[in-house]
Amino acid sequence: MKRLGLIVFGVCCLISSVLGKTVVATVDSYQSATLSGDIWSADMKAIYYNDTKNGGRIGADKTATMTISGMPAGTIDGITLWMHSNINSGAGEVELKVGDESTIVATGDYKDWPGREGYATDFESIKIYNQCLSIFEGASVTIVIRGDKNSLYIKQMDVDYTPAPATPHNVTLSWVDKSLKRCERVLQEKGIKQGVPLVAVPDSCKSILNNGVSWRFIGWSENAKPKEYTRVYETSDRYYPQRDVTLYAVYSDDESDMRQDTTITGGEYMMALGDVNNILHVMYGRWNENQIQLKSIKVEDAKDGLYHYQTNAIPEDWRYTIDVQGDSLTIWHAASQTWIGYDLFSTKKKGSPIKSYWKWVKTAHGSICLYADQDNDVYLVLDGKNFGENPYVSIDKKFLRTDCVFWVFFPVENVPIEAQTNWTTFIEQTGWYSVKNEDVKAIKVWKNGQIYICKDNHLYTILGEIL
Repeated sequence: MKRLGLIVFGVCCLISSVLGKTVVATVDSYQSATLSGDIWSADMKAIYYNDTKNGGRIGADKTATMTISGMPAGTIDGITLWMHSNINSGAGEVELKVGDESTIVATGDYKDWPGREGYATDFESIKIYNQCLSIFEGASVTIVIRGDKNSLYIKQMDVDYTPAPATPHNVTLSWVDKSLKRCERVLQEKGIKQGVPLVAVPDSCKSILNNGVSWRFIGWSENAKPKEYTRVYETSDRYYPQRDVTLYAVYSDDESDMRQDTTITGGEYMMALGDVNNILHVMYGRWNENQIQLKSIKVEDAKDGLYHYQTNAIPEDWRYTIDVQGDSLTIWHAASQTWIGYDLFSTKKKGSPIKSYWKWVKTAHGSICLYADQDNDVYLVLDGKNFGENPYVSIDKKFLRTDCVFWVFFPVENVPIEAQTNWTTFIEQTGWYSVKNEDVKAIKVWKNGQIYICKDNHLYTILGEIL
């Protein structure tokens, strides 16, 4: 068991008397606690669990654990428990954990615990820690109470703390080049809580080929080894650091490069209706009151001048089977088991879930126009409407214009329905080199009984040797 390190500063108590705050975790039930007092941020939480399953009572050979997480950077100035025993008995031990360090602060019969003069049936304050301990942003304070004889009871834990003065923070961006060499850049806040605008990795590092797998840069993460795709900050985001922090470039192998098909030979496709500014509107679903919904996507021009679209999956509702027969084709929506057809003989010409043959002709940018046979060169075109914020497809009369972008077809046979995603920061395959920055402040920390210097997210010995 590690010994809880103490760093006592001569000014600590003086600062605490001016800036000291107290946060309180109070037992609600055997599996919950409420946080009150000086709550520093929404990240602070109270967690409690008692395997006796009886509120604050800890029976013999049972354990209760209470944690206050998300502490601010600064110092812990004292910790107090509110507990009692039975009238003539009660024993166990209390373990205190702060960060990675832990120590036993009380053990044996309750009457022999620090400051006790006997057993008690009313809750009384037990000061288990009364020094000043430096902590990092996000640190947790945990007590583990293990019952031994009869019962012990806990009502709450008070943690006295002093937040460090607010200062601008540094954000270190860490990425790799094509040879997997680690690169870094430090962004500095210009003022307290102003945040920093994130930037992309250099263009030459946006795509990494490793062991035959192509990885694409998608953003930045606080987690060096992302196991779940939870929060990745985009390059357009403004990041607000709570401390000096490193953000790691996240690379993904999940996205397929879908390229526009201009041959239209049949198969399974995603169908998108053209618009200006490289915005396409993807059709999805079936006819519903003469409408089919659209969803806007951003596409880019490939080197060959055709559209391409990066995605990790195409859902079933976006997939249509096209059967081409000369200058006509049919459209089948497998997800709803319906045709995308038309009814020309109704009082109001409209879309219909019956098998229909659409005529097609090539139009601008490799697209095609879909229409039904009509006299007088008037076409029933599968066209896009946009009322308010809800674009959709409907039947409408249009004159054919070959200089317009109409339907763009993307083959989807090789694109999964659901995302099968892998992410990496390449942290396990690279070495480190640091960008020296003299403006980064150094602080003292205590670890495993030794004093170290923390600067720019690295630990150094007193002699300046990096760990």
